[in-house]
Amino acid sequence: MIRLLLRTSNAPALLLIAMIGVAIQSSFFSFWILNYFQPDVLLLLVIWFALRRPFVEGGVLTLIVAEIAETHTAAPSGLFMICYMATFLSLRGAARLLVIPDIASLMLLTLFTSVFAKVIDMGVFRLLGGSRAQVQHMIVFIFPTALVNAMLGKWLYRWLEKLDWATFKNIRAERLLGDDLNLEIG
Repeated sequence: MIRLLLRTSNAPALLLIAMIGVAIQSSFFSFWILNYFQPDVLLLLVIWFALRRPFVEGGVLTLIVAEIAETHTAAPSGLFMICYMATFLSLRGAARLLVIPDIASLMLLTLFTSVFAKVIDMGVFRLLGGSRAQVQHMIVFIFPTALVNAMLGKWLYRWLEKLDWATFKNIRAERLLGDDLNLEIG
């Protein structure tokens, strides 16, 4: 019973983190100089969903996170939905080829994914009718945002890993571990 409660609390906890992240981003980082160092917590969560969740669950969580982003922005409707899903699907495909043994490689992947996501943002934004001046403004923020995302990712991924260990138990993995322990004892 407790395992079921913990498992069902994982997704709402992740969505609560997304909402808190959006609230902090939209209030604290609205000042002039801090705007250059604004992290994208939702993108970090999308990276986590792509690497650590099953396809359907990660896709649904990505769509919900994209909807949270859509409600808190003045960007054209559908921009974050397209960009976050493209990032999620690209990372799911790349995850089959990549080996991510430690946090440093995960930070490097976050750096490249942040740049990739901003390029997707700019392309989709331009296709949806965004002005050239706004695209040029986005170019200024690509690399500072990517560096901040990589640095923030170091702590956020560790915290998400602890959250997953506390709430997101894989029943099959637990059963296999239990079978291995039973074989060693018997």
